[in-house]
Amino acid sequence: MKKTLLCLCLSLAALPPSGLAADKPSLIINGKPISDEIFFAYRAEQIQRDPNLARGLTETQQVQLLNQLLNMTLLSQEAEKQGLDKQPLVVAALDVARMNTLAEAMIGEYLDKHPVTEKEIQQAYQDSYLGNPATEYRVRHILAKDQETARKAIAELKAGKPFPEVAKRYSNDPSAAQGGDLGWLDSEALAGPVGDAVKQLKKGEYSQQPVKSDFGWHVFLLEDTRQLPPPKLTEVRDSIVTKLKKKRLGEWIRTLRKQAKIETPRHRRSESKAAGPGKAPDAAQSTESGESSE
Repeated sequence: MKKTLLCLCLSLAALPPSGLAADKPSLIINGKPISDEIFFAYRAEQIQRDPNLARGLTETQQVQLLNQLLNMTLLSQEAEKQGLDKQPLVVAALDVARMNTLAEAMIGEYLDKHPVTEKEIQQAYQDSYLGNPATEYRVRHILAKDQETARKAIAELKAGKPFPEVAKRYSNDPSAAQGGDLGWLDSEALAGPVGDAVKQLKKGEYSQQPVKSDFGWHVFLLEDTRQLPPPKLTEVRDSIVTKLKKKRLGEWIRTLRKQAKIETPRHRRSESKAAGPGKAPDAAQSTESGESSE
């Protein structure tokens, strides 16, 4: 059996998806044909779960893959015999799986017909990198357990004591041993309110008020800033293309939502009950924009 599966796997490996023969199944299990299309679809699903498989399957991996497909087919056949495919939750799960497969196929089809152009890539590179150079910030900080301790640290800084000395005394962060030195931080590391507090400082300035975060109360010192040279287009091209595809897809989905008639009958029933006797519910609730829940 193992030798037979290996021979079958080798024949499948030599057959490109475009050359599948739908009238000649690779395998027949209890009378049910398992076509080459099914095998390649299953393999594609496994590659999604483990991208390393895209590099190519060894003979052992191909045998394992076919064995998994065989076992799954046997289990699904047994489930149908026992009527599990009629259970509401199973029916719903099958519907979701079908919708998901169709949605993924539609995404691929749409992006194939509306590819990202070289002009768009060049413009995105200009906007994101050349026209908006990345900045790094050389930062020291004091992390205090409470606001009062942070205020005491600020008072000593105002009195002229060096920031590293004050950090060693008041900070409970591991960086205290280095005088609160956090090194160079990029914009991604300085996100949210904490990052805003640092970015609004000028070189040599420290926080005049404690800054709250999930970790405690901070006092920041901005020692220096520097602009980084932009990366080469070849280094960020894939990232740019991915972002452009997501943007294009998002715009198209928003268009579909605007064109769709989306109703909320359950919401209407709830409003009808809440209205009480003698009160009519609002007119039929539907939306053409679909933008209330992205």
